[in-house]
Amino acid sequence: MLSRQGVMQRMPSISLPSMPAGYPNAAELERCLLQLAAEVNDPTPRPVFVSMVPVNGGKPPIYAVVLRSRNRESIRQKLSALLNRQLCLGVSSFCLKTSEAQLVIQYQNRNNDHTSVAQSQLHPNP
Repeated sequence: MLSRQGVMQRMPSISLPSMPAGYPNAAELERCLLQLAAEVNDPTPRPVFVSMVPVNGGKPPIYAVVLRSRNRESIRQKLSALLNRQLCLGVSSFCLKTSEAQLVIQYQNRNNDHTSVAQSQLHPNP
């Protein structure tokens, strides 16, 4: 940008707000949704895509979720039951609040804990 004296001045850089460490990252939520898709026997290699969307004003981020699977309905039904809210029929993308993302992650972590306990009971170490 040129100043009144004709000298080039650098525009101030705009920094994007960083996400506080307390919020789940998009990759973690995506991993949990992939496990949820596996629970409903979805054969799609990457049936979901998640990105974190920062919100201005220090508010928690939201998570944009895209269902890539052809059989979206089974994933949508499982997620609707878990979140205790309806996801519109036919919708291939939606947003989750931070609290909903945390709920999905807690569900999967609890599920993984139960699975590992059950497997250790089936195959005890000698």
